[in-house]
Amino acid sequence: MTDSITSRPASHKPVQNQQTGVVETLVVTDMLGILGLVAILAISTSFLFFQHFHDFYSPDSASYVVPAGNILAGYGFVNSAGYPETERTPGYSLFILPFLWMHLDLKYLIIFQHLARALIVLGTTIFAFRVTRSSRAALLTGVLLSFDLPFLESANSVLTEILFTATLAGVVLLLWTESGESKKPGIYCFTAGLLAGASALIRPVNVLFFLPATLYLLLVRRSFNLRAAVTFSLAFVILPLSWAIRNYHETGYFGVSTISGEHILLYGAAGALAINDSGDFSANLERRQVQLQAQACDDIRTRYGSDCSQVTIPRKSEYDSLLGRTIIEAHPLAYAKVVLRGDAEMILGGGLVRLRKMTGTSAHVGMILMLICTIPVFCFASMGLLVLWKNNRRLSMLILLVIFYFLAISGGPGSDSRFRVPVVPLYAFAAAVGLDFSLKRLLARNELNRCLATDSPQVRNDQA
Repeated sequence: MTDSITSRPASHKPVQNQQTGVVETLVVTDMLGILGLVAILAISTSFLFFQHFHDFYSPDSASYVVPAGNILAGYGFVNSAGYPETERTPGYSLFILPFLWMHLDLKYLIIFQHLARALIVLGTTIFAFRVTRSSRAALLTGVLLSFDLPFLESANSVLTEILFTATLAGVVLLLWTESGESKKPGIYCFTAGLLAGASALIRPVNVLFFLPATLYLLLVRRSFNLRAAVTFSLAFVILPLSWAIRNYHETGYFGVSTISGEHILLYGAAGALAINDSGDFSANLERRQVQLQAQACDDIRTRYGSDCSQVTIPRKSEYDSLLGRTIIEAHPLAYAKVVLRGDAEMILGGGLVRLRKMTGTSAHVGMILMLICTIPVFCFASMGLLVLWKNNRRLSMLILLVIFYFLAISGGPGSDSRFRVPVVPLYAFAAAVGLDFSLKRLLARNELNRCLATDSPQVRNDQA
């Protein structure tokens, strides 16, 4: 009797291990198939977009290419006038530099960005499967990313978005890994801070990213949360502070980028004034921008005794920032309204110009087609964040903080759908989780209805 009882676990255990191994093999095989499909979609959409659209250069592209060429020529990081460049940060120009050094056409830079985009798509797909253990959620993540028009458009332009998105993805992954640690913060935390600081030199919009990151570590890290937050912040400030010191040494301006002053005046302040004007908002914005530029130049002439054209960019930026903040503080509700308007454009916009070129539709029809795509994705992303909040509070909080940071800092009349590209991987993942949850509920309801119909008295009588 004892032998028979003790022998049962021994006989069953290998069967269980064998079944577990078969299941794991099937899951791995299934995931490899999904990754293959997603890779084909990402590469195919990039190839078609690259073949169809050849306008790689935007009005801002030269402001990155020229300083890169000047570095290569030995003049340092200077603009086309030979003045130390303070509007643009050096991150993207340094990224361009090897292509110029090898005398390659910048179309090869575009090809490289498309490959980076494909890697981001695949990496996010793997991350989605790792977190959810759902092949369907992983597939949906990859599909949503592969067909995101602003994501494609950014890869096809000599602009910072793809490099910045890849860098931010690394920061987010390191933060998520670090938040689950219970030991003292180490290399992951320091690397995350250093990489986040580097991202601020690719796009200055990230110069305050230490705020949501340190808040996240304080709220969710299992232990040593204060030490982790301090470690991240100290690592973060190394590169932006070094660049601010460089700007101060070269021009007397202590800051990461002088473009902030222009943005505050011509978009924040002008938008706050234009939003309450009667008539078309775009026309009102242009009129207010001209008005504020003239006012700023008059004030500079009075204050410094020099014409606007004779005042250095850093000094003009400082006054633009001062005037812009004064106007915004006087119209807080109008400014909040214009930020929300910009956020809606950033989230619900979707590359309207490209969509119209591909479909040949009018602006009105193109707008309808765009909203048919973007509004459901927004609804599923909101649902996905709720699902994650219940099932994975640590990850949902990270996604919310990162997305809210970019909505708060990028919102305004200057907002564009490409500004959401840095958070598109997180946004698409949340939307995939919401869509996967909805499909599971729908399938479960259909299965329940089928079972109820099968077990009904009428069906049993018919079967009898």
